Amino acid sequence: MIEIPENLQPYVDAIGEDLTLKFVMRFGGSPVYLSADPRSGGDVVEVVGVDGMRALAKSLGRGQIGRVPIGREWTVRKLKAQGLSTLAIARELRVADETVRRILNDRDGRDRQTSFPF
Repeated sequence: MIEIPENLQPYVDAIGEDLTLKFVMRFGGSPVYLSADPRSGGDVVEVVGVDGMRALAKSLGRGQIGRVPIGREWTVRKLKAQGLSTLAIARELRVADETVRRILNDRDGRDRQTSFPF
């Protein structure tokens, strides 16, 4: 199981992992507006559906979200778990293949830099 980052947990709780993945891939890093009474045809509704929009608005609050989290490391691991190759993930996320390999080789998902106790 892939650990869900704390900043993505409210999204996963509201709409599940699969829709959260689609949502952050489409809107990560940008502001979005969540309506408690969504209409079809909007960008968010196109990705998560009317029920997904309502669930997000209930969980996160309706109105403008400052920025949707990017969740790059989680996204890379989820795409790999879905069977995408390293190169396909790199192309999809528009990052270098070395970036994808670095994320995938960091098995525990934590920063590999050494911390000094001072």
